[in-house]
Amino acid sequence: MNDTATGRPNANSSSSRAKRKNPACLQCRDRKVRCSGTFPCLNCNRRSETCVFEQDEKKVLISERLLEDLKRKAGYQVEENEDISRPEKRQAIEVRSESAQSPGNHGSSNLRPPQEVDLGGHEEYTRNPLVVSPSKFLTDSKGRRRFLGPSSTWAYSRHVMGLLKEHLHCHESPEIPHNVDGVAFPLQLPQVKLPEKCTDPGTLPPLDYAIYLTNTVKFHIGQSYHILDETEFTANLFSLHNHGVQDMTSSTRLWLSQYFIIMALGKALLHRGFSKSCPFGRDYFLRGMEFLPDVSGLHDDPVLAMEVCCAIALYLQSVDHRNTAFVYLGIALRIALSQGMHHDMIDDPQNQARNNRQRSAWWTLYILDRKFSYMMGAPSQINDDAITVSLPGSPYHPPQKIAAMDVHVKLSRLIGKVIDTVYAVDGKLPASFLRIMQSTLKDLAHVAETLTASLDLNFDGSGPINRTSGTLNLCYHQCIILATRPLLVCLLREKLGRRASPDGAERELAEPVKALLRTSYDSATKSLRILKALQARDLLDVFLPFDLEYAFSAAFILMLQEILHPLPDAIDPGWMESALGVIDGLVESGHVSARFRHEEVERLHDMLRQVASPDTGQPSDSIGEGVAAHPVDFGTAGVEGLSASDMLSVAELMARYPVTEMDARLLEGDWLWEENFANWQGMSVPGETPEPE
Repeated sequence: MNDTATGRPNANSSSSRAKRKNPACLQCRDRKVRCSGTFPCLNCNRRSETCVFEQDEKKVLISERLLEDLKRKAGYQVEENEDISRPEKRQAIEVRSESAQSPGNHGSSNLRPPQEVDLGGHEEYTRNPLVVSPSKFLTDSKGRRRFLGPSSTWAYSRHVMGLLKEHLHCHESPEIPHNVDGVAFPLQLPQVKLPEKCTDPGTLPPLDYAIYLTNTVKFHIGQSYHILDETEFTANLFSLHNHGVQDMTSSTRLWLSQYFIIMALGKALLHRGFSKSCPFGRDYFLRGMEFLPDVSGLHDDPVLAMEVCCAIALYLQSVDHRNTAFVYLGIALRIALSQGMHHDMIDDPQNQARNNRQRSAWWTLYILDRKFSYMMGAPSQINDDAITVSLPGSPYHPPQKIAAMDVHVKLSRLIGKVIDTVYAVDGKLPASFLRIMQSTLKDLAHVAETLTASLDLNFDGSGPINRTSGTLNLCYHQCIILATRPLLVCLLREKLGRRASPDGAERELAEPVKALLRTSYDSATKSLRILKALQARDLLDVFLPFDLEYAFSAAFILMLQEILHPLPDAIDPGWMESALGVIDGLVESGHVSARFRHEEVERLHDMLRQVASPDTGQPSDSIGEGVAAHPVDFGTAGVEGLSASDMLSVAELMARYPVTEMDARLLEGDWLWEENFANWQGMSVPGETPEPE
């Protein structure tokens, strides 16, 4: 019957196409009857049945060969003409025969109706192994539960060592050190504040020493983070030492708290050598905490309160009290949000300095929030779309410092993006992971242009190195390492599973995955080069936590890369010695947490040797001592690979692979392997019409 006679629109019209797309409920689909598409549909209403529609999901076309491979892996024994659709399942892949011709070949006997493949219980293979539900916890020696945050480097090391321990069995594997926060030095914060009318600040350091400590903080911290207003702080410092405390108001107490926290940071940054009793600067720090007003008093001067809370968080994080540091940073963030500091303000010439100070405090808080969040394994605390405040302007900061803050903010924003996507709550790590990485690498390429233009590192023997440039380059590489860590755990789990299976065979990694692993490897080695160069010039942060974090992350990445051999021609011989050299240097300088990270690196090294020995036939001490195809001098080598073209070339490689255009949840992480891409011939990309053959 033709369309005109029945009063229906022409088949080529848009309304006809829309009509053909009306969904059928699962009950009508089972009975193979026409469904009205309404809810409830007419058939189910007439039969008094529950009407259920399949969730609207994107579907892709894949080859018949891949379908058969998927069915075989899923344990299906399905005959060629058997109907394998299951209404109770929600995850499906729409499949058409490889031999299907163009849409005009309606009479072709090769055209088969769409089928649906149940993915069954294999969804676990497409998940980020670091994101699990329910969440993982560790119970310390005191019975307290510790959250293993998915993006935390500390939790990452426990996850990897836990996998190895399970594989090696308890009697063969060394014990996994817990090293939870707060065990390095007990630090009991004062429970009772000083009386409000107390005007005695206690014993002060000599004026010249106080100035020296202040300048130490400005050099080591002030170049990258704003935790004090130099003009106001210096004026108040001289007033305190020359005239004492005149009137003890909430603002005075808050500034006295800042004063003692700055003295504590300065003393801790200056000292070298390990303290067995307490962290350096502890007495000043506790005195500052005694002056800190309660939460209501913090609102009397919200900008100063933000500066103080950020300084407190930095000190606590540096002495390995991570949880308490995160809480104080959260207080600063809540104060800022309650005062609308995440929104821009009207520029008033009379308040220009105050406005720029507020902007500096906000962006420091933002940067620390992103860094502390990933170090804790917590999600980002504020959405970037809600932030409209601009960067501070000159003359409050010199142009170079503003440029450095701009790059620091962009890198922190990318860290937040990685936390919210790769380490998302549902933990899914399907083919869309490559799309996420493609977008992240493009963003990094834009940042790399600025780094190369104005903040690049130049290693020319004994030449000077800008510490701010070192900080930003390390943060840049850490963003790449953070994004690619789940890949290494996926491959480690696959390798251990293959060792346990007598029929396990090596598979070649897909080219986009290889490119990501090489990028991760390059970032880890370049992080160590930067740290080595900073160490040679006595510029390592021996108190702040970040340089240790970068060294520890890089060492873990390189150890896993060497045992997994994804890039057999890329391993440099000196990375293990270089990593331990940096961490040992921090231990000798008195870094509170460095001795724990050193223990954990050596423990992982021992466990990986046990895994490597029977599998590779190499001697058990070969990890970290292999021969490189291109040996590198870690002490003087330049930091290549920061160019925008390097990042864009990897992103373009991923764009050429069809898997970056689809959301199919492939079984057993098949998107990782090159062999499966050979099965994508004739695949239709969503949104595109296949060309006729």
